[in-house]
Amino acid sequence: MFVVDKDDSHSAAADLSKLGGFNNLRGRLEIANLGFVTNAKLEFKAANLKKKKYLRKLDLLWSGPFTYIDDNKSDYKKKSLEDL
Repeated sequence: MFVVDKDDSHSAAADLSKLGGFNNLRGRLEIANLGFVTNAKLEFKAANLKKKKYLRKLDLLWSGPFTYIDDNKSDYKKKSLEDL
C-alpha cells in the first residue's frame, strides 16, 4: 500500500513521485488518498506506473479532499485517470 500525503507532513506517506524508481514492484499495488494529489499529471508521470510491468493488480483509492477548482468529484476522478 502506498499512501499519498496531504502536505508532506507524515514520514509514512509521500507524493506519487516516490514510486518512480520502484519498477520491480510485483503483485498488487494499492494507492490511497489520491484526493490529496495536487498536480495529477505531473505526479502520475513521475510515478512512472507504465514501467511497473510486474504488477498484476492496481487499486486506486480517492479518499481525501478533492482539489480541483470545480470541486466535482466525478470530474476529478475522470481527469486523474486520464492523467494516469
